[in-house]
Amino acid sequence: ELLLPALMSCHVFIRSKDYKWRIEKLMLSPGKTEEEFISFQKKIPNFKEYHTAEIKEAINKFNKHNYVRSFKLFRQNSEKNPVAAYYLGRMYKEGKLPDDQWQSSVKAKEYFLIAAKNGVAESFYELGKIYQEENNRDALKVYQYGAELGNKKCFTQIGICYAEGIGIAKNEFLASQYFLLAATENDADSQLAMGKICEAAGNWQQAKRWYEKAMANGNADAERFL
Repeated sequence: ELLLPALMSCHVFIRSKDYKWRIEKLMLSPGKTEEEFISFQKKIPNFKEYHTAEIKEAINKFNKHNYVRSFKLFRQNSEKNPVAAYYLGRMYKEGKLPDDQWQSSVKAKEYFLIAAKNGVAESFYELGKIYQEENNRDALKVYQYGAELGNKKCFTQIGICYAEGIGIAKNEFLASQYFLLAATENDADSQLAMGKICEAAGNWQQAKRWYEKAMANGNADAERFL
């Protein structure tokens, strides 16, 4: 189990919503210049234009487990709508498909790539997980881009990469910082990690608060630490 030394003050909370400030302070992408970062941010589309009535219907059908209708709507919009491509990726990854389709990590990756190239933050997380399973060194880089777009799950995965030395040298201090960023955004896995960090530091009261938060946010493992 991951028990990190407390290289940070366990009572500190970062509440700012300004992800750009956070990322610059942590130097999230080593070697990336400020100009490159700004250039990347300018490429992020306004996703309101992609949430058309048809896509909203498709998402609603997907959430209600009507995979036949949602698959049809997402597929006919996937070439021009990155949100549709993201959901198609999820459907292929999770096997939530009509009877004439089959679960496929290859197709999932294909659609997540389309969505990620067009700035869908959630796709970077999904793509990073696939790369990690493939032992692809680009997994960390993919998580970094997702984190730059504010995806809290990507912050958690970067924390794990630093904690375990996946694609980068181990750095327990930076791992704890990324876990903190995600934990303050209510990511249950990072809240559990923060609980372990604080408990290892001997701060049980703070650890207990993190464990309780993790449990409230759906982490099934958190209860056994209380």
